[in-house]
Amino acid sequence: MGSDEFSLPSLQKLAAESTVSELEVVVPPSLDVTNPVRSFAKSSGIPVHIAPPKTLKGWTSPISRDGNRQFDLAVVVSFGYFLPLELIASFQHGAVNVHPSLLPKYRGAAPIQHALLHGDTETGVSIIEMHPTRWDAGRILRQSRLMIPASSFFCDLRDQLADLGAVNLVETLRYLEGHKLRALAALIQDESRASKAPKVTKSLARINWTTMTRNHVFNMYRAFGHQEPPFTTFNGHDVQIINIVNPNELDGLQGLPAVDSFVEGSIIYQKTHKMVLARCSDGWLGLRVLRPQYKKDMSATDFANGYKLRSGNHVFL
Repeated sequence: MGSDEFSLPSLQKLAAESTVSELEVVVPPSLDVTNPVRSFAKSSGIPVHIAPPKTLKGWTSPISRDGNRQFDLAVVVSFGYFLPLELIASFQHGAVNVHPSLLPKYRGAAPIQHALLHGDTETGVSIIEMHPTRWDAGRILRQSRLMIPASSFFCDLRDQLADLGAVNLVETLRYLEGHKLRALAALIQDESRASKAPKVTKSLARINWTTMTRNHVFNMYRAFGHQEPPFTTFNGHDVQIINIVNPNELDGLQGLPAVDSFVEGSIIYQKTHKMVLARCSDGWLGLRVLRPQYKKDMSATDFANGYKLRSGNHVFL
């Protein structure tokens, strides 16, 4: 059961695994025929089933192609559905989930984005049993850690974790009963350490120039700039920030104005380096591409010329 680029390596590994005798795929209903899981399954001759919209309550799992038996195990990877207890119980070995965080940290729909947003230097994958009543709260069967380079953006980290998750999934399934016994003894999740990673919404992408550091805004860009670019308000309209300079690159630049001479949110055009500088709570942030509301992407130079930016006379809100 899966739906996206994070799911695909797990399906590919399962399809190539000699211990898997029969494999079928369940995907959410979608008009998007480019769904990578669905596309791979069809091209590989793997039967594809479409889940009902919104909920699996009352839904029964497919019968194997020979029509004689239920499947042994459900594997859930970035599926977006809660599996009811009766559905989990219909599989002889229950259901397992590949989750891209070191649970119980970052339970929820967007663990990769929240790891980047918070500037974490380490993350990982967890292979867990599906919990019958709560999201991402099942017993941990296996975990593997991954360092997060400071240069990582969402797509880079997602692909690394997808590959790591696929490897750990197959290793778990090869020795499933042994992993379950260890989980029963020692790897029940510690609720006191649990944190949430809710879905990224537009409200999370709003920049507060007064309170946010330049690293925090840059981390917003790393985490969800591909789907929900950080945005601010200028002249009464939203402006999305499409390309942001790594703050470390500004530290060595010459000719930047003294930051203490400007209030938070002030913007000026830096002609030498062709960027708009925006004043965060702790210093300048360089912006190279901006997207004003109802307009196309604009380079920093075009934005400065179009809005006639003058030193200290314009402010992002």
